[in-house]
Amino acid sequence: MKSARPPLFGDIPPMTATAPQPSPPVRPKRNLSLAAKHRQIGREIIVKVLINLGIVTAGLVALTQLLPYYLAQREKLTNLEAAQKEAQARVNQLKVHYQQDNQPQAIERIAQEDANLIRPNQRRIVWVKPGVAAHSDPAPLNSPVPQPSDSPSPPAIP
Repeated sequence: MKSARPPLFGDIPPMTATAPQPSPPVRPKRNLSLAAKHRQIGREIIVKVLINLGIVTAGLVALTQLLPYYLAQREKLTNLEAAQKEAQARVNQLKVHYQQDNQPQAIERIAQEDANLIRPNQRRIVWVKPGVAAHSDPAPLNSPVPQPSDSPSPPAIP
């Protein structure tokens, strides 16, 4: 009886014999002549050139179809930029007008012009030409209406 011992470092397990596998059949290489190789390379080049020409043609067709759309969008953009410049100019003009109208002197002037408001220490003077009735802006009851005279005096400055 043999005692079973563990394999030690360096022990090589026994090999089992296997039958050799047959190698696949080798196809014989075709020996192409130099002219045949050149014809084959020429065909490959022609196919590659035709494929590239097809790709270039497709790209050019796509560009020609997109060109009118591009031009229309560019014209719209130009019109919008012009409208934006006009609107910006109007905004700037309104900002200046707003700043001028928010000053205390302007507020008083606007109130006098729009609402016909006057200070208590001021009097309303209305110049009336002879023969023309004053119907557009009647004077308040407590202010006297001046009578036309030979030498007209300048209007009062508010």
